[in-house]
Amino acid sequence: MQVMVSVIMITYNHEKYIEEAVNGVLMQKTNFDYELIVANDQSTDQTHAVMKRILSEHPLSSRVHYIEREKNIGMVANFIDTVRQSKGKYIALCEGDDYWTDPLKLQKQVDFLEQNEEYSLVCHDAQIIDDVSGKTYRDFTSADQKQICSTKDLLGSNFCTTASILFKKESISSFGLPEFKVLTGDLFLKLLVSLNGLLFRMYEVMSVHRITATGATVALKKNMPELIRSRILLFDYFNKVSEKKFDKYLRIEILLLESYLDHLNSKSFVRTALLKVYMKALFIKRKRVFRS
Repeated sequence: MQVMVSVIMITYNHEKYIEEAVNGVLMQKTNFDYELIVANDQSTDQTHAVMKRILSEHPLSSRVHYIEREKNIGMVANFIDTVRQSKGKYIALCEGDDYWTDPLKLQKQVDFLEQNEEYSLVCHDAQIIDDVSGKTYRDFTSADQKQICSTKDLLGSNFCTTASILFKKESISSFGLPEFKVLTGDLFLKLLVSLNGLLFRMYEVMSVHRITATGATVALKKNMPELIRSRILLFDYFNKVSEKKFDKYLRIEILLLESYLDHLNSKSFVRTALLKVYMKALFIKRKRVFRS
């Protein structure tokens, strides 16, 4: 049987979570074949040992293709190489510290894309478990709760957690890796996919996203200036790739990011106060631009 879906699971130091992540994928009930590719980016904990045990004990381990990197190559490079090795028509994502909760998740998402060819991606709601704050909540970040979305909506709100996404592999096959370091790979991926079709959001909770003290989300927040600079480069690159079709939205986003970066770096009380006023005006303009 031909592989319909390749599930990409990149992992680094997820020994406490990886088994739950793998089990969430292997419990899927489908009328098509799927594969799980686990790419371990040279973890320094016991992730490899846990994976070896799973491969020796799980009755469905034949579905799993396990990659242990000889050296750490980084999240984005690990992801791209894993996608290149995938066989599926569709790609689904689940990082090693997240997990799926609905055994029909893949079936529901594939059925939708097979029946609606104008769409390139389908995602769904998720439960967030924040180990840092101790809070648990439902994630669905866009204020307007739209189900049918486009590139413009992604720029206005980076919705859909990574473990909720399933997309057409062909929608990213023509794009290369930019020269700068991409720190928000999930947004970059969704933007590229959105150039090839609409995005659909399901109002069902079918996965859990963890925020851990050692995870990427917390690490990025600790280095906000670098994150902002990377986001500016990302938007500038995407503006070129999309042939400036979304220029007016991207320009206002870049202006806001540049102003926020200036605000973080400012050591002058007067300049900081002026930047706050300027950013407030930009946010008002941003609302008007995105409504147009």
